[in-house]
Amino acid sequence: LVVFLTNPDTGDTADITVTAEDDRRGGSVSTTFKVTVNSPPVIVNPIPDTLIADIAEFTRDLNTVFDDPDGDQLSYFASSSPDTVVTVGTSGSIIRISARNIGMAFITITATDNKGGSESTTFNVTVDSPPEIMIKPPPTAVEDTPITIVADIRDNFQVDKDKVKLNIRTGGGTTFFSVSMVADGSLFSREIPKEFITAQGLELSIEATDDLGLISQEPDPGFLSIQVQVPDGIVNPTGIVQNAYRLVSFPLSFDGNQQRSVLTEELGDYDMTRWRFLELQENSIDYSDFPEIAEIEHGRGYWLFVKEQGHGLRTSQATSFSTSEEFVIPLHPKWNLIGNPFKFPIPVENLRLQSDKSVTLRAFTGEWNPLTDPIPEILPFEGYALFDSSDTGDILFINPDLSESSSSFSNTSITFRAADISWSLHILAQCREARDVDNIAAVASNASKNWDEWDLPEPPVIGDYVSVYFPHREWDNLSERFCTDFRPEFSDGEVWEFEVKTNVRDEVKLTFAGIKSVPVKFEVWLVDEALNITHSLREVNHYSVAGVGEDHPKRLKLVVGNPDFIEKNLEIDQSLPANFELSQNFPNPFNPATTIRYGLPSEERVTLKVYNILGAEVVTLVNDEPKKAGFQVAVWGGRNAAGTVVASGVYFVRMRAGNFVQTRKMLLIE
Repeated sequence: LVVFLTNPDTGDTADITVTAEDDRRGGSVSTTFKVTVNSPPVIVNPIPDTLIADIAEFTRDLNTVFDDPDGDQLSYFASSSPDTVVTVGTSGSIIRISARNIGMAFITITATDNKGGSESTTFNVTVDSPPEIMIKPPPTAVEDTPITIVADIRDNFQVDKDKVKLNIRTGGGTTFFSVSMVADGSLFSREIPKEFITAQGLELSIEATDDLGLISQEPDPGFLSIQVQVPDGIVNPTGIVQNAYRLVSFPLSFDGNQQRSVLTEELGDYDMTRWRFLELQENSIDYSDFPEIAEIEHGRGYWLFVKEQGHGLRTSQATSFSTSEEFVIPLHPKWNLIGNPFKFPIPVENLRLQSDKSVTLRAFTGEWNPLTDPIPEILPFEGYALFDSSDTGDILFINPDLSESSSSFSNTSITFRAADISWSLHILAQCREARDVDNIAAVASNASKNWDEWDLPEPPVIGDYVSVYFPHREWDNLSERFCTDFRPEFSDGEVWEFEVKTNVRDEVKLTFAGIKSVPVKFEVWLVDEALNITHSLREVNHYSVAGVGEDHPKRLKLVVGNPDFIEKNLEIDQSLPANFELSQNFPNPFNPATTIRYGLPSEERVTLKVYNILGAEVVTLVNDEPKKAGFQVAVWGGRNAAGTVVASGVYFVRMRAGNFVQTRKMLLIE
């Protein structure tokens, strides 16, 4: 029986009736069935012959290869001939072909619809391994001396000799320079020009392609670091020009027997009157002097003072460190001085701590860098301070790979998230040439009343210094002194206690910046309890203190709040003096600065002058200025009107307020 349907469409159905008759007796019987027109699957996107590496896997969604005009669901079956080259399997519509051995396999895929229609496609899969690259041990690199790199490159098929590239750059580079290599059988070579052989080190990789298009790189991932010997060492290009302490470090690796000579050859025999070299002791803010320092460690920072200008630092014969791995610096609790062991700048983003805490570095250029001006990178020959808040010692990792996206850690110190800071007051201190500009009392939306990561420790002091800090012994922290003290938002007020100390015997001038950032509903006062002085910083944003020493720091209070809070927290006798008075200066005797306090029962114009024992005027401290009722202070720094330091001896301070005149004797001693 043959059934013909005229002009059928896919999915058309016809009822077929077949009748069988008996020619002799006329009997018959019939049967009826349906015939549906089915279209088999069709190939819409054939799979081309494919090359895969010996460790690779090929996958494809077969629903993108086949289509069924009827919209029927398809099932798939795949086979390989031979079956020793690849493993073939399907899961739903996904085919997976995994390499097993080098060679070529013939793949057949059959798609079948649910009505029995089927279609097949075939393609070849070639399994190959990419070229094998074996870089022969390069010769020792010497600065400014070309070297030749040789590699043995082999492949199951054929290496494309025109596509073997040597990628090179100096350490600290961000992009590679590619050059072709010369073939001699399976050996490929290329001389690297001396311009790439520097104290920064050399970084290279080799890339090869075979005739089938498979690419390999050695090393993969990353690059090979070639350390470079620098026979004459390297010199700090900026030299040492300031007559002050600075933080220094030494890049490159140099022989231990030469470590002490890197200083003495340039600076001469150790003489503390001419130059000093100090190391911060572990778990301490004390220092070891040069004779006690066993060796100069790479990655460590040191204090250096040079009285004579124009000296540089030279490393002597040295070798660059490998740049293909992180440099590891073990830390100890509290302050650490660290340095850059490489001969190129490294962004702070390339530094990370094992604890995953943020890395906040401090730099010193006569004063510690403000926290509002963070360190962007660490430089060769420079030193930095880093506080380790762990109990057992953290580990610092320095990643010298400056390729894009090579950094394994990104530092965003919480102190610099300005959007979270509601307002802040900065306390700046100066005593002669010594300055401390890194002291912040502030309010932040997510700060804690107690210690949190906003509160940073006060850096160590060195040389002639002045230091302002917030003492918090109750926080049970590794540090008891903090350069920042952040508090949460408040509605009434807060009190910040801070201390001032210096080893310079002179007047300390305090300036308070950021007053305008404090909400206008709050008053801002400075309290000097020892002198019974309250001082509105909104009216005058500076204050001076004298007689401050290392063992006797000056304690002051910063009180911020609404009027009721201010009245309750100015914890001193605020009653007005009953009479005009000039108090005895303090300290007395003094050298060279002293504080002079005077009291006014009512507002009056005041003149305050200093005279020598002959009665000659030395300097005018207050020149007929209107002063409010209450206690006031003036500081004399032992200088005359021209700013010249006066000789030791007896001096007199005379106060005139209206008709009131009083004189006190002062003793300036050496």
